[in-house]
Amino acid sequence: MGRMAIIIVIGLSLTVGIVGYSLNNSKTGVIENVAGFDKYTMARNIAHTAVNMALRALDRNDSIFIVTKSMSVSVMGGSAGITYSYPSLPSLDTIELQATARFMDTTRTMKLRLKRTTIPFPDVNQAVALRVPNVDFTMSGNPTIDGRNHSIFGSLLPPSADDRPGVGVITPSDTTKVLAYASKIQGTGVVVLDSSIADPTPYVPEYINAADYTWGSGTYNGNNTWGSAASPVIIFCDGDVKFNGDAEGWGILVVKGNLEFRGGFTFHGLVITYSDVTIECAFASGTPDIIGATLVAGPSGSKFTMKGNSTVAFSQPALDMAQYINKLQVYRVMRWYE
Repeated sequence: MGRMAIIIVIGLSLTVGIVGYSLNNSKTGVIENVAGFDKYTMARNIAHTAVNMALRALDRNDSIFIVTKSMSVSVMGGSAGITYSYPSLPSLDTIELQATARFMDTTRTMKLRLKRTTIPFPDVNQAVALRVPNVDFTMSGNPTIDGRNHSIFGSLLPPSADDRPGVGVITPSDTTKVLAYASKIQGTGVVVLDSSIADPTPYVPEYINAADYTWGSGTYNGNNTWGSAASPVIIFCDGDVKFNGDAEGWGILVVKGNLEFRGGFTFHGLVITYSDVTIECAFASGTPDIIGATLVAGPSGSKFTMKGNSTVAFSQPALDMAQYINKLQVYRVMRWYE
């Protein structure tokens, strides 16, 4: 009987021990699973945050991110590295984005392909597009208007479908005024009658809201540089302005009022001059250059004047650069892999 009691006690002790061990193992497994899931979730959240930060950096034209196409961030107790590329160069309408996040000993990688869609952008199909009935058009000295396609830096590209007429007008009688200066204009044609020349007013509010520089009326002198080929900007001038000196700009220049260029001013991209009252877009003297296109919109009798050794050279690459300014984009996810 005594032996039997001892055996029963030992058996019960073993059973309790096995049950306790199993419960402890189970508890430990639960804790490890919860901790592992928590680390996984945190790493995933960090990767999501890094993607948002990358898109925000593009939106703000972060110069370092745009040039290096990579950045590192520390958030939520972890870190992430982000890189991006354009897989369809020279087109800029697609972005490959990768974020690799780490939280403690857990790593999470996200790979995205994003389709970039630009907000409405005026379709400019001439080096100089004049949405002005009865335009006052004059050229004197040695200026040139060239509708042939040029690089973003102004060098002439081989003939292609991107070549354009030199000047576009919306009134038949204005073609005669432009043809009087045919020796100074080249392209697929000297002048073309184009009733579809874009009205810039529907686009301008977006550019005003997104402007990197906003100036009033005045004269802007000196050797300034606004933007770059890799990081173009938007400039809005509310009033009559003059640009002097050897300044250079990249992106979109919008002027609500009269616009005058002097000296060695150079702008790469789209220049818009517009108003509800009669205005003048004047290349007054020196060697100012526009590489891209110029769009002038105003009431009857508005002026377009070129003097000195000024040049307007059509450039589809420069217009593409302006159209794809990062802050003017919306993104649609085409592929998301985790």
